[in-house]
Amino acid sequence: GVETGAKDGVDFFIKQKLTGPIFNNFDIGSYLIYRLYPKEKVFVDGRPEAYPKSFFQETYIPMQLDKRKFELADKQYSFQTIFFSHTDQTPWAEAFLKQISQNNKWRMIYLDDFTVIYTRDKNTRLAAKRVKPTIRTDYPNLKSLIQLAHFFQNKNFDDQEIAVYQKILDINPIYCPALYNLALKLQAKNNPAFSIFADKFQKNCQ
Repeated sequence: GVETGAKDGVDFFIKQKLTGPIFNNFDIGSYLIYRLYPKEKVFVDGRPEAYPKSFFQETYIPMQLDKRKFELADKQYSFQTIFFSHTDQTPWAEAFLKQISQNNKWRMIYLDDFTVIYTRDKNTRLAAKRVKPTIRTDYPNLKSLIQLAHFFQNKNFDDQEIAVYQKILDINPIYCPALYNLALKLQAKNNPAFSIFADKFQKNCQ
């Protein structure tokens, strides 16, 4: 569940002495409170009854769909860390993670099969410490790798996405979505190996 999935991300947050204010998504908020309160407060947690309906309709969702509204909220709250469960497949979470991954004001500093953490790119303390991003893709199971592949899609992480598809195919050589997407990625890079995976897709998945 969320508790298990977010544990490593919170451990990283604590170990690297990251700080709030935190912008987080609904799915992960309650666990962040459990691990980080009272030192850090969350933006939202998993108790819908604790927030007026207008908060979700006028603030939380629009912030993720509209870059300008996030920037306005950012000016108000001065977010220092974005902490999301990237398995959140709501349209607004998908849109937000895509745009924030391409926003040079923010740097992805942690990723696993459940959690992604961004910090401000000009966080001088982190720069002084030279904290290297931790990107975990060393999972032996399909579920974790599929979740990572989904995260990498459409976010300018082409090399990482390709590597994850290859790991998926090491486990299941005829996993159709990986064959299809890997063929497309390699073709876009003019890599002749794309035809190998395209042929496998046609033989096994059509």
